[in-house]
Amino acid sequence: MSAPSPASPDQTLAALASALARNPADSRAALLQLHLLCSAGRFDDAIAVLHLAILRSPAPGSLYRDGAAMLQDVGLTTQAAALLREALARTPSDPRLLIQLCFALNYIDCDPAEHTALHRRAGELLAPAQRQASLPPPPPGPLRVGFLSSDFFHHPCGTFLLPLLTRLASHDIELHLYSTTPHPDALTDRFRQLPNWRDVAALSYDDIAAQCERDHIHILIETNGWTRGTRLAGYSRRLAPILATYLGYPNTTGIPAMDLRIVDAITDSLDVADSFATERLVRLPGCFLCYQGRPDDPAPQPRPSRPITFGSFNRISKLSDRAAAVWARVLHAVPGSRLLLKSRVQSDALRAAYAAKFAPHAIDASRILFSPYAPDHAQHMSLYNDIDIALDCFPYNGATTTCEALWMGVPVITLAGDTHRARVGASLLHAAGLPELVATTEAEFVNIAATLATDLPRLTTLKASLRDRLQSSDLCNADAHAARFAAALRSIP
Repeated sequence: MSAPSPASPDQTLAALASALARNPADSRAALLQLHLLCSAGRFDDAIAVLHLAILRSPAPGSLYRDGAAMLQDVGLTTQAAALLREALARTPSDPRLLIQLCFALNYIDCDPAEHTALHRRAGELLAPAQRQASLPPPPPGPLRVGFLSSDFFHHPCGTFLLPLLTRLASHDIELHLYSTTPHPDALTDRFRQLPNWRDVAALSYDDIAAQCERDHIHILIETNGWTRGTRLAGYSRRLAPILATYLGYPNTTGIPAMDLRIVDAITDSLDVADSFATERLVRLPGCFLCYQGRPDDPAPQPRPSRPITFGSFNRISKLSDRAAAVWARVLHAVPGSRLLLKSRVQSDALRAAYAAKFAPHAIDASRILFSPYAPDHAQHMSLYNDIDIALDCFPYNGATTTCEALWMGVPVITLAGDTHRARVGASLLHAAGLPELVATTEAEFVNIAATLATDLPRLTTLKASLRDRLQSSDLCNADAHAARFAAALRSIP
């Protein structure tokens, strides 16, 4: 006897609707229905179903949290943030909702003062300051610096950390690495070769604190912020005399015990940024990041004869409605041009989500192209050869994708905003020696893109020379970056 055919999505949706009619408070059925509707690109229906489920549920906390996460995954971050605000109006002291809202607001335009206040509330709820005896001063000797991270693997933070950490020891710094990395890989093996590596993933927060005290750490730098794998919720207890955050999160932590946040003078300009941080900002004199391409990365290929192709390899959650509107203006300014998009997940739902971003701006769907899934890093890098000009997202800029594009000979245009998340692109391009690609207004962004698109000789030259220029630029000078980083640490009182 043959096995029964699997139910179609429409049949499953009908079955879920029947289940919810019998039990309107079934949150699991509602979330599955939401997932299927998003997967089918039926976003308006998904939002309506979610709101109805919340009205019916006696305890809608998981519906708010999981529903908002699903909406953000398909680029509906504005709707996700509105949902989380609604949830916080009901339970204003839920730290999980606060952090989720803080995280979502990084991706869309919002009031930076309110965003800072939300981070402060979350930090005070999750890691309230505790009175404790002062830690004994570390004994004399070299400056002992610890890095606590779950990103010591092939992760954007891991790739930015490696060139720094491999060189810090040469600047009279005793390095200690505390890893909570969940999925070790080949890059993890390279971190393991550095001095004083410890796997602390299975340790409690108190055990990690005790280890830091035994190691006589002067400064402990965490690199997660409020991203996956964070240990910030345990920061009520001070692990070291000085606590700092760096790299992994594009905003303040709000943690009362966090002393410092390591940034640079472009990402966090002197005139406004201090008021948007609960930590004291330590500004590196160069870019706060250092990029190192892989030796086995494919070489940039000469530009073929084709229509001008703009592109972005950032995930859809970074494509704000305002960025989509400005990118549409770029496409209108360059007749016949196309936009190539790539995201980690390829599905009909994401294609529908991208199309929905551009539909209000009269961009024909045939001008929006989708890059195929790349099963490995080399193939991923080769796909940059399909792009002539990369468009940076805003207000949450790209970082790894910007560096990769430049490495593959693709110029990147960014729009500098007012806060760290919206100024990383400007910092990277200044360090790469390409300040002319930094716009300060939407009109300037469109003009830079349109002008470059009509200058084929310049595009050809950039394609052939950009990798060499990048290698000799400050952005790829790991020795200078480590020296500046070490000097900044030693200057901390």
